[in-house]
Amino acid sequence: MAEVFDPKNIVWESEEVDNARTKQEANAQSDTEFSKMFAESNEKASSGSTKAPLKVGGKITGTILMLSADSQDVIVNLGNKSVGILPYSELSSSDRYTNLKVGDLISAVIVGRTGSEYHLSLTGSTNLKSQEDIKNAYTNRLAVKGRVTSENKGGFDVVIFGKRAFCPISAMDKKPINDKSQYLNQEFEFIITQYEDNNLVVSRTQYLRMKEKDALIQLEQDLSQNPFLELSGTVTRVENFGAFVELDNGIEGLVHKSELSWGKVIDVSDAVTVGDRLRVKVLKISKEDTRVRVSLSVKSVSQDPWETVDEKISISKPMEGTITKLEKFGVFVELSPGIEGLLLTGELSSNKKIKHPSDVVKVGDKISVYVKEIDRLKRRISLSLSEGSSSSQDDSPREWVTKKDNKGLGIFGKLLQDELDRHSK
Repeated sequence: MAEVFDPKNIVWESEEVDNARTKQEANAQSDTEFSKMFAESNEKASSGSTKAPLKVGGKITGTILMLSADSQDVIVNLGNKSVGILPYSELSSSDRYTNLKVGDLISAVIVGRTGSEYHLSLTGSTNLKSQEDIKNAYTNRLAVKGRVTSENKGGFDVVIFGKRAFCPISAMDKKPINDKSQYLNQEFEFIITQYEDNNLVVSRTQYLRMKEKDALIQLEQDLSQNPFLELSGTVTRVENFGAFVELDNGIEGLVHKSELSWGKVIDVSDAVTVGDRLRVKVLKISKEDTRVRVSLSVKSVSQDPWETVDEKISISKPMEGTITKLEKFGVFVELSPGIEGLLLTGELSSNKKIKHPSDVVKVGDKISVYVKEIDRLKRRISLSLSEGSSSSQDDSPREWVTKKDNKGLGIFGKLLQDELDRHSK
């Protein structure tokens, strides 16, 4: 069948010229916009980056110039008419970078150079393509990837770009190693610490410390903008004084037992176990010489129970509590997680004198008490075994505590003194 001629299909010469001109103008406009964007980012990169020279192994801050999930590379303007190429896969592998966009500043490590183009890495890890790259990584202290293939007497055998390297057991992790097999057939980042006659010695610990240092700088910057920042981490070790938590950014901190819960924590292992995931806040970062201590809190993430004390505690109504601490002047009773009251020693008996609460009760005992008074400002609660005071004149608490100096009792002594003053009125 003959093709039907349709005049609408004719493309006139003038239209071809117009189409070509439109395409050319679009390209020119795109080039102009790119040049303008490059100039703007150049100015931003110059103001946001350090003035350190660009060199392999150095850290640099630049402005994202091009960012697209369809592209394998992220283009970063480093200033001084230099650009960096960052693998997009490094951004997509971390939740921290999900909100990055064109124009944002980003910090990375220079791991290589081709002309005016610098190859970047967020982890500081370089992709080895030749034996010369191994030497370059050693010279510039760049991280390299290696696979742990076997264990030996002093550590581990690691294969890096087809070459065997040795990693001492002390250089494999920051924490003590009890089971070497957990590292076998795993791929990690290492720093080459020795390169002589093609003999390689590597350290994963140095890499972890390097990343921890970078993460600490970033954390301090984040906290300066948001002091109430919440972080996630994993419990790595449990001690009788608290739990060590490795944050998702690689920093290890300590949650003291008093910060694990608003309630009384007697045994840390009852509160958390190794492997538990926790939400925490940073209380303090202490630096002593080369050591850094990060103090964390779990209870600060949750609501202070004293904010709702009126909903949980009622005056003159019986409540069951748990004895958490014994002092000569009285016992502390937990009425609700994070809320404790004081029951004076004299309240424990109405017919005989008790030298110490341990004569009649012990920590962990359940006890039924009445709330006599709530001081919300000082966070103190006075307790009794009955609705009215059960102490006679002979059983006055003053008889038992004024024989000793209360000055060393701190808040307990102050609480006791307040109670004694009230009894004497």
